Amino acid sequence: MQSNMLIVEDLMLLMLDDETGAIAGAGTLHYTLGGAVLVELALNGRIETDGGRPGLNGPKIIAVGDGPLSDPLLQSAYEKVAERPQRVQPLLLAIGGGLWKPVIDRLVERGLIRRESRRVLGVFRTTRLPAEDTGHEAELRRKVRDRRVEYCRQRRRDYRGHLSSTRCRTAAPRPMRSASATDISAVRS
Repeated sequence: MQSNMLIVEDLMLLMLDDETGAIAGAGTLHYTLGGAVLVELALNGRIETDGGRPGLNGPKIIAVGDGPLSDPLLQSAYEKVAERPQRVQPLLLAIGGGLWKPVIDRLVERGLIRRESRRVLGVFRTTRLPAEDTGHEAELRRKVRDRRVEYCRQRRRDYRGHLSSTRCRTAAPRPMRSASATDISAVRS
């Protein structure tokens, strides 16, 4: 498993169909990827909420800390946050808009997916992004699934059976088709 990957890269990898490279949830991708980057910045102690009451578009996010970040993608997002305090929703759009392109490029560079370009009907150019090396993704899915099962079991203990045992048993074997940035960040802790 590649340990130096960002949460946003892991999340994108999980969102890609292994055969076709189609992106699940493409309509809200900017929110998803922007959220993953904000989670990474928060885990690095570089952003916080302002402590005020959350507004309609979520709490205001402020930049904290100084010095450059080691990853250019995170540095770019941090600079957007540092411009001025902003609410979460507009910030997700500012950070996540167009982020899929550099994230896909990074996954291609790492050899986890590949680009296949071709023409359909001899006219329309299409690009597929099928999996190249599925080992990292399989390990990531296993870790996220294990964490979810652990969480479910803990909730069952905490609520003394309010959560049905059937629900916990079925959480383990089901194939996981999607994961959130929070799920992925929990794997790293």
